[in-house]
Amino acid sequence: MESESGVSRPLYVRADNGRELTLNMAPVGAMWDADWYHDVDFLTGPDGHSYIVKTPGGEWCIDGKATNCGLPEDNVHKCWVRHGEAPDFTVDKNGHTCSAGAGSIQIGNYHGFLIDGYLVEC
Repeated sequence: MESESGVSRPLYVRADNGRELTLNMAPVGAMWDADWYHDVDFLTGPDGHSYIVKTPGGEWCIDGKATNCGLPEDNVHKCWVRHGEAPDFTVDKNGHTCSAGAGSIQIGNYHGFLIDGYLVEC
């Protein structure tokens, strides 16, 4: 697909209805594996994937670091620990983690949790 600027953008297929879209068109709740982060240790989970969720406040890298990370120099722990299989992840603090928060995500004006693949507002 080509944007108005003439730049080619990859197309993705929605798992729920098969429609094609670019990531900037993805609806709130969309989740994708950001394969461009796979070589960055602090942006990948133990399975080598790097999942992004589009929240009402913006894009959240589940496998990234929190802005209030308690161990910012450590690239082994995870600020959020994901459990389950995509797209049905639950994210919490149960695992090798730091002192940041209680497993919720705050991005923009959104504050909530990811439970069984669903964003749940606080």
